[in-house]
Amino acid sequence: MDASILSSTNIKTYKGSSLIFVEGEKERVYVSDTEEIESDYSNISDRWLTKVCFVINEEDKKMIQEKKFDKVLFKIKKKTLPMAKYD
Repeated sequence: MDASILSSTNIKTYKGSSLIFVEGEKERVYVSDTEEIESDYSNISDRWLTKVCFVINEEDKKMIQEKKFDKVLFKIKKKTLPMAKYD
């Protein structure tokens, strides 16, 4: 799964990241497919665009498409960025 993250945070790491889907007390954690991650500045939106790839299976794909989670967190280095869920 390719994820494009638009945020006010400039991200640069060589240690990868993780995407965490939270549903009640359960968490599903996906580790990035690439270790080197770097944001690109977008002057149009005045934000940073970070592209990250994660490996997911068909069951996880269905869970994401059907929005069967409460919140999503993007964890990189020691930062955890909450992400918006759109219905």
